[in-house]
Amino acid sequence: MLPHYATRLVAAVVAATVLVGQVVNASCQSYSSYSQYRHEPYSTGAYQLAYQRPEPACRTFNSTVVEDAILRMKNITTDPDLFRLFENTYPNTIDTAIKWRGFAANNTEEELAFIITGDIDAMWIRDSANQVAPYRSVLRSKDDDIASIFRGAINMQARYLVISPYCNAFLPPPEADLHPQPNGAVYSVTPPYDRSIVFTCNFELDDFGAFLQLSHDYYTSTGDVDFFGKFQWIYAVQSILSASEALRKPTYDPDGKWIPPAYTVRLLVFCVLPLLSTFQAGAFPNSLFFFLLFFRTVTMKTVPKKFQNLQNNNT
Repeated sequence: MLPHYATRLVAAVVAATVLVGQVVNASCQSYSSYSQYRHEPYSTGAYQLAYQRPEPACRTFNSTVVEDAILRMKNITTDPDLFRLFENTYPNTIDTAIKWRGFAANNTEEELAFIITGDIDAMWIRDSANQVAPYRSVLRSKDDDIASIFRGAINMQARYLVISPYCNAFLPPPEADLHPQPNGAVYSVTPPYDRSIVFTCNFELDDFGAFLQLSHDYYTSTGDVDFFGKFQWIYAVQSILSASEALRKPTYDPDGKWIPPAYTVRLLVFCVLPLLSTFQAGAFPNSLFFFLLFFRTVTMKTVPKKFQNLQNNNT
């Protein structure tokens, strides 16, 4: 086991890096480029795995509780290659994906965290929640440094869900000043959305679940119930409930008249031939909740025969 003073020394170095990170960050190589090469020191196991974490000053967020967890894992893992895999992957979100952290323009107490997925400067609701989720194992108090990432992600997601609950990926907030690049895909969506805010508007029901799960994780780990009464969390839950209720409406009314669905998306997919993919959210009569989905970036569009028969039987 590492002596206690060694753990405190690492924590102090990380804390100091937080203070200077903004100064030296401009000179850091993008992780997309950095990850293309093997970096020393290599693991001492049979596979000699590279150390792929960026330098502390080039990480997008530094957390003492995460670093402590990595040190604890090193002390109990006998396979150096297995530990290296953990060492590279567990902190990857905070090392590379916290594109921006700050506060809301209209409330200096409202923490925001814009978390990207891969090399696209956009924040997916579901993905960002799952990227942060592994750190619930080290979250113990609202005062832990990693708690700020949870609050920032929840607040950022809440804002997006209030604005466009049917959309799944969003551009950086104005506060970040990141010069967002809108999606060039050709979409036709009902209800319409603001392309300066939304990156893609493909409805994913698990976005709602991801937001609520992340909220649950934060609360059960910290007991910080007051957080949820501030800012936009309650409005986001109301938006989720309203959108969910709208999707429960049947496809036809009792007289057989078609009811326009609450949400539709049409996307022109460019492949061998231009194809038009359609997604409609609605239900069949008798409140049977169903999604009609013909959307995926593939070269062929298919309509399941069973679904055709089910639809025809209800017309």
